[in-house]
Amino acid sequence: MLDPAGFTIVIASAEQEEQHARGQFVPWARGRSWEDFVAIHQQERREGIWSKDKRLLTWVLVKRDALDGEIYAGCETYRRTALVRRKGSEEVEQASTYGIASVVTPVKHLRQGYATHLLRLLHYMIAEPTFLPCFPSTWGNPPPCIPDNMARYVPKAISSILWSDVGSIFYERCTIGESRKGWVVRDDQCFELVWKLHPPPLTDTISESIEELHDVSGIADEMTASHLNKLRDIDIDNCGQSVWTTEPSSTGVMDFIAEKGKYGSQSEERDSSKAEVRGLRYHGSKKDGSDDTVILFTPYNINIGARLLITATLGLEAHPERLEALIGALDKYGIAAKRTEGWIWGLGDDSEVVRRWKSLDGREVRCGRRAEKDGHLLGVAWYGHEGDSADMLDTSMWSWC
Repeated sequence: MLDPAGFTIVIASAEQEEQHARGQFVPWARGRSWEDFVAIHQQERREGIWSKDKRLLTWVLVKRDALDGEIYAGCETYRRTALVRRKGSEEVEQASTYGIASVVTPVKHLRQGYATHLLRLLHYMIAEPTFLPCFPSTWGNPPPCIPDNMARYVPKAISSILWSDVGSIFYERCTIGESRKGWVVRDDQCFELVWKLHPPPLTDTISESIEELHDVSGIADEMTASHLNKLRDIDIDNCGQSVWTTEPSSTGVMDFIAEKGKYGSQSEERDSSKAEVRGLRYHGSKKDGSDDTVILFTPYNINIGARLLITATLGLEAHPERLEALIGALDKYGIAAKRTEGWIWGLGDDSEVVRRWKSLDGREVRCGRRAEKDGHLLGVAWYGHEGDSADMLDTSMWSWC
């Protein structure tokens, strides 16, 4: 049985990172050998833009008297930027936020509470401390300070998120202090829509208004500008809570899902001789592109699912009449990748876009809350003062990790 006072959290050493990787190998090997698995693991950290400048860190639970020793649980954090409009404020400010991933307990330590305690301690390492509860005395002394050479890579955050495949309860119980809920799953933030892809016609009939996008690097800035405008337009007094979102132009975030799909067995499905289409832009009537509609997608990330994944949209809710043409265009890329369905998150169940999607002939649309198991349920931890709450503006797939 776990004695919380006997354990603490540290940033993993190289040897402890390997222990964490071995813990991941058990549930996520997908038929690969350890040698192949760890090679991919190291390649992602070496090449992924999201890991540069120590944006990706591994944290481990260890005994207090063996800080460099055996790990009892581990996880990863992705450092990102947030945009936040605080309750009562007219300003939109930048802050830090984290994505939490790869929560693993080595097999011999399973079901003893180690992962739960690791994540309870993690709040105190990454969160803005001003509004955190006092560190519980039953947990022993607070964790050791982050070493000086690493402290600048762990700025204090206003929030953190994760995408649960083990249901809606476990991460909520990874409390902030003794009783404040940890990562809270809300049904309205876990909406999905799945639809059937159709074989495209023999002749290319994509509308002349639709442009294929191979380079989507500029879309993040467009989305950030759009999110800033939405945050500024919110009636924050009537809203009654803070509102925030991950900033789309955070380094590596918008490319994360598609780039992660390059690694491992899923890469064998791709035709590396072709420049991949990452998105579609439906050109509106304005020369500055302000009334364009953009859809970003990838068919290649089996960690999420073997579907055509819509990672982000821009301007779709403003122009739902463009949906049918865009869905027809997406068939081409999904079918070419041997996908039979498409998948999108973050829409509103009562939105006009969803209503039109349901009306499309032969698309066999299914929508609602994502599955409790393996459903990538969004959990949010907000580090405001006790009793404060916050709404996440954009719950689309692009911020998954």
